[in-house]
Amino acid sequence: MLNRASAKWVMWACAMMLGASGCAGEDAAEAASERGALEEGASLPSEGRELVDGHHADHRHHSSVVLATPEAVAEVFDEEANLARLEYPDAFQQVGWMMDADSLAGMEYRVARADGSFSKWEPVEVYWNEGRMFNARVRLNSPAHVMELRGFEGITFAEIEFFEEVVAPEQLQRPERPLPPEAGDSGPIGTRRQASVAPSSLVIPRSEWGAINPGKICGSVVAPYRASIHHTYAPSGDGGDAAARVRQMQSYHINTRGWCDIGYHFIVSQAGNIYQGRSRSDRPGAHVGNQNSGNVGISFIADFTTQTPSQTQLNAGARMLKWVHETHGVPMTRTAVKGHREWPGQSTSCPGGNMISSLETLLQKTRDLINPPAPQTYEVALDVTLKGGEAMVDQGSSEGVVDALPGAEFSAEILLKNASSSAIRGVRLGYAFDELGLTPLSYTIESDHPGLDQSSWSTNDAMQVESNPEPAQMGSSGELVMNAFSAGESKRVVVTLRADSYSFAMAPFGGVRAFVTHIDDVYAQSTFDASPGVNRTGTTLRAHAGLDIFATDAWFFEGPEGPDVEGWTAEGVDAFDEFRLNTSHGLLALHLVGEGATVSSPAWTAIDADAFPELVLRARSHDGEHVKAVYWSREGEAFSEERSVRFEASGDGEYHDLIVNLSEHPEWSGEVKALRIALLAEGAPGEEASGWYDVDHIYFQNRAAGTTTTEFGPVIDQAAVALLPEGGGGEAEPDGEGGGSPGLGANDGEQPGVRTASGCATTGQQGGGTPAAILLLLGWVLASWRRRAT
Repeated sequence: MLNRASAKWVMWACAMMLGASGCAGEDAAEAASERGALEEGASLPSEGRELVDGHHADHRHHSSVVLATPEAVAEVFDEEANLARLEYPDAFQQVGWMMDADSLAGMEYRVARADGSFSKWEPVEVYWNEGRMFNARVRLNSPAHVMELRGFEGITFAEIEFFEEVVAPEQLQRPERPLPPEAGDSGPIGTRRQASVAPSSLVIPRSEWGAINPGKICGSVVAPYRASIHHTYAPSGDGGDAAARVRQMQSYHINTRGWCDIGYHFIVSQAGNIYQGRSRSDRPGAHVGNQNSGNVGISFIADFTTQTPSQTQLNAGARMLKWVHETHGVPMTRTAVKGHREWPGQSTSCPGGNMISSLETLLQKTRDLINPPAPQTYEVALDVTLKGGEAMVDQGSSEGVVDALPGAEFSAEILLKNASSSAIRGVRLGYAFDELGLTPLSYTIESDHPGLDQSSWSTNDAMQVESNPEPAQMGSSGELVMNAFSAGESKRVVVTLRADSYSFAMAPFGGVRAFVTHIDDVYAQSTFDASPGVNRTGTTLRAHAGLDIFATDAWFFEGPEGPDVEGWTAEGVDAFDEFRLNTSHGLLALHLVGEGATVSSPAWTAIDADAFPELVLRARSHDGEHVKAVYWSREGEAFSEERSVRFEASGDGEYHDLIVNLSEHPEWSGEVKALRIALLAEGAPGEEASGWYDVDHIYFQNRAAGTTTTEFGPVIDQAAVALLPEGGGGEAEPDGEGGGSPGLGANDGEQPGVRTASGCATTGQQGGGTPAAILLLLGWVLASWRRRAT
């Protein structure tokens, strides 16, 4: 692409460079570079300007091109071919470079003559270098349109300026060879000069950051009455050494642009340190073309077309402006303090849209430093509610929490109200959703202004904030810029959500979380669980609306409380005395004291029997080998032996994955709406038995397809249990009739014969009949006989 002889390089470089809004030229629409200053001149009548500028007048006859990224650099500087071709439509006689590179030690240039031939290769004058930062220049004896370069290495950033005439001084100025002070500036520092030099407690003096000729003073005294805010644009960062970056800019301004000194009065680094630029703030700088008289220039090392001013930088800028106000009386108003592009006659985007939109914040910070406001507290409230969903489970940790099944859609409302008597600004809101089970589909930000009634909602301009996610791309967590709130104003974020998968007790949290991350000078909180670093509200601004997403065909029993049995119930109240979650191990635990107890799945069960032929039942017991049974029913069917299977299981106290191939039974088909499991299908625990029968998890799988009913359960590729022949024994009554009664289930409270306490059920003596000891003995004899018979 570098060999396109017909292409005007600058024209396509403007399109390729990232972060630049245009190329500047004297005759172009962009008459000033993004960097800011093109002319050191005062807006005074012509007869008075010579008194101010004298022989320090800076020049305007140049244009700037910025290659802000390595990708943009690579389009011009072809390291593989070791060649760069710079072709410019207007004749130039000087070229200057500021670069970040590995090396420019061998860089050479040649220019095309009028007859198409080239001059001999000459070394580029690389006159300043620290680390990867370089300044270079070429001063030509005659104008040219085309220049070629070679001998460069590892360039990652470049600003290239073309000058119509030679403006750089022949003699280079360096810190080790300072020029003498100007006439009239020698001797003791007088009162006026002292007043125009910022104190070292505020700024890093020129002598400390290594300025060329630290005591040099440019121009004549002009009392400042205004100030300008700039960004350096390019370079957009300090490269980890802000002082070196300031030295680079000063050397370039002096030795390439031919200016008296660095163009700005003050430079704010990315870390918020302030560097003294020009040695006197009551002498003109070179930062706003034809508007430098009485204009204090403050530049931030940044590119605010893409970057956002940090609070650190804004706070530093406010401290600097406070000094300008107190020293020179410059009003802290938008009339007296402007962005570079806001002054008449400017054609630039400096200091970038993000700084322009932050200028009022900067000024307010300054005014608050000048006249600190009385301590104020703010009344701000945050709430999160879910609208929709169901109440499927109302016990344990699920009590009062909205429930949902996969596929359900509902909405969340995050409501933030400013009940204070004054506005709050710079409001940002953090949010997070259940990352395993919830998907945000869309959102809107609405305000009740001007009604302030929390009913007359309308879309808020925060929806237009560029950094906010697109409505359909909210993600599982993030931050929303909410902008300012007037006194009494409420804003809400309405999020449409879809429950995608089972996540109860499996996700770090269920539902929706929201917290205020920032309010200017009022509040700051880094994460949902963190304590606020700044808080003038008297409360922690965070809220959570819980949501439990249950499954229709998988249960893992990881809840935090005993009653969190995920909708399962226990039947056969005389046969068990405890049914609860073992929260230490994540188990559904049933303690048997008799014969005939079963556990049943919740009312919302729905299992695709045709798609999933095998049941995965991970269980343990402690009382030796025993028989388990599984029953199922479809819509309109009752539990029956006709739809059941039995199999043997170990009772060695270890966990066992029991794979039950239900497809071997002809009735395992269609949509199964209920499941019942007899963890001990035959007999009752002996007197010395523990009686505990536990379930770790239950789900279904299709081994051939490699799928399961839950992302939390893998396909278990092991032999299925052997099903016992039908009628293999046992007197269980799976339909729950014949004297059985419900155990403690998802929504059960006190039942006849059941005493509930913390999710446990305990049976009591129910009156006459055969004594329990005799029944237990008889059951044990029958069970022993059956085992011997088989």
